[in-house]
Amino acid sequence: MVSHIAKAKAAEELKCLLVCNSVEDTAKRIDKLLMVLILRKRIDKLLMVLILRNLHPDYEHVRDQILSSEQIPSMNSLVTRLLRVPTITKGDGIAVENSAMVASRGRGRSGHGTRGMSRDGIGGC
Repeated sequence: MVSHIAKAKAAEELKCLLVCNSVEDTAKRIDKLLMVLILRKRIDKLLMVLILRNLHPDYEHVRDQILSSEQIPSMNSLVTRLLRVPTITKGDGIAVENSAMVASRGRGRSGHGTRGMSRDGIGGC
């Protein structure tokens, strides 16, 4: 929601740039837009540092991967990457991984396809 509001404000600023009367006014608006962009990048980096610094020890491998990469990702990329990490919950002495595996319906154990077979195993089309 906040990003949509920010995009709308940026669009309004660009619209004002096109309708400005004086060169000085245009220059002031461009400077203002550049400052906003610079501040957004700095805030993005600050939030990323805070998140990486306070990560739970279970996510140390993610932090190491991010910090060892050539390019530090954006905040959105970091959050997306963290959300994709499977979590392991320990309940009743059994570790349960919160992820799923999906497989298409295949040949099964017998090695023969089931296409054209009825439920009782007799072929029919």
